[in-house]
Amino acid sequence: MKKSLCLYLLMGFLLSSCIRTTEVDPQDQKGMKPIYGDDLMISMEEPILVEQQGKIVYREPYLLVNEQYRGIHIYDNTDPENPTIIKFLKIPGNIDFVLRGNKIYANSFRDLVSLELNGFESVTELNRIENHYDLISSSNNVYPQNYSGPFECYDETKGYVLGWRFAELDDPKCYTE
Repeated sequence: MKKSLCLYLLMGFLLSSCIRTTEVDPQDQKGMKPIYGDDLMISMEEPILVEQQGKIVYREPYLLVNEQYRGIHIYDNTDPENPTIIKFLKIPGNIDFVLRGNKIYANSFRDLVSLELNGFESVTELNRIENHYDLISSSNNVYPQNYSGPFECYDETKGYVLGWRFAELDDPKCYTE
């Protein structure tokens, strides 16, 4: 029994010595870095590329595609085989929206906004309920969603977090698992 136990311990020791581990230098890590902004102005703009797609809403013949933390892409879907992007509705900090008739109800960071679409060419802000949502838990994006690893900690003095990008980090203090 003792020989078997010793043999198992010896094999475990030998096998574990073959596993390589590398220490990560905290001065040379890659991870997520916040993109800050403080302009909460909502506007209809020229199309931009989709980076972080959210939900899709269809209203014949248009597709509205949420861009996480940035706004809504508007596509003409007259030809479903070749939808054409026509505008981008910039709503800083937007995570979700609802379309009812020609009105959009959406979040803009902590605020709840109602907007009126004018033929997908322009937009009018009808109402804004400030601080409707909890800053940390809902719409401020203070840590990278669906990500595990090091990231640069949120600094409220730099404004709202519009999104996250993968980059070199200088001595990261924050981690997600």
